[in-house]
Amino acid sequence: MNTLAFQNAIFYLRSFADKGGAQLYVPKGKWLTGSFNLTSHLTLFLDKGAVIIGNQDISQWPITLPLPSYGRGIDIPGDRYQSLINGNSLTDIAITGENGTIDGQGSIWWDSFNSHSLNHSRPHLIEIVNSTDILISNLTFMNPQLGPFIQFTVGVNLKLSYPLFVIIL
Repeated sequence: MNTLAFQNAIFYLRSFADKGGAQLYVPKGKWLTGSFNLTSHLTLFLDKGAVIIGNQDISQWPITLPLPSYGRGIDIPGDRYQSLINGNSLTDIAITGENGTIDGQGSIWWDSFNSHSLNHSRPHLIEIVNSTDILISNLTFMNPQLGPFIQFTVGVNLKLSYPLFVIIL
């Protein structure tokens, strides 16, 4: 499990925000992780063959408040599970690469949703809230826990640059 490694790397890279920002480089390989938060002035770069994989242990996912735009969870009233990759009140964010992949391993979430065994609403793959200057490009998204795979709320200067691929298995 690589959640702590992602969290610690982003915490360290936060110190470069006033120096023009930093890049978190994800090399080729499979990187199992739970939810993590981005920071301003950061590029999350997935190299060719790099796969960020969402943890399937639902008990390991943090609980958060509903999005203000919804006022409740999407699936059920109340709180929701935090998205795999999060950003709130940020600026100058890029999630990009050489066609790396973000795989939510959503089947466990869909099965739990269909069997009515979830206590909270499912997470998105990526959620960016109250943020500006955001770029998402050159990635493949697959097996989201919930559609849409990317959730933006009150974002300014958002650019989705293609090719973006979505694969739902």
